Amino acid sequence: MIGLQVVRTVKIPVHYAVTKRKLSILDSLTAPTTHGVWLWSQLFKEHELKGSYVEMRLFYEDVKEKAKLSGALAQCCFDTAAWMWSSYREAHNAWRREVTIARREGDKFWLAKLLRRKPQEPFSNGINGKVPIWFDGRIGSIERSRHLKLCPYVARVSALQRRQAHGSIESGEVPP
Repeated sequence: MIGLQVVRTVKIPVHYAVTKRKLSILDSLTAPTTHGVWLWSQLFKEHELKGSYVEMRLFYEDVKEKAKLSGALAQCCFDTAAWMWSSYREAHNAWRREVTIARREGDKFWLAKLLRRKPQEPFSNGINGKVPIWFDGRIGSIERSRHLKLCPYVARVSALQRRQAHGSIESGEVPP
């Protein structure tokens, strides 16, 4: 029997004309990352995390297991959730300052407008759509394609966990 290698890498054409089928495959690949960001966001809310990597270590393995993500993706999900919460806190503080000024000056029209524009916490409306994850060297790379005629570039996204070898079908070592 020929020794075959199982490679869990996805090549995605970087082009506007990507088919609906390929987009649905990409959606199913990104669903766990959205779930991972949501899990981190819940932890930020419950434990009032500030976004440091020391805090990340407390819940890292739990989120990685629940969302079924590789280590690099779990860390990218943490980075995204930390960015979302720091942006929310910054916007909320600015909003609170504006409300204080409007109350002090007695501007009822501006105060009513500000109260309607109160910033919302991340995921306050549930999970609607996909959350974009910052793409970096831990997850994959953008490469120039020699064989695709559709587009000159391809995003290569690895679904393997770090330091995990590609298993062969012959020996029965298939990565999970």
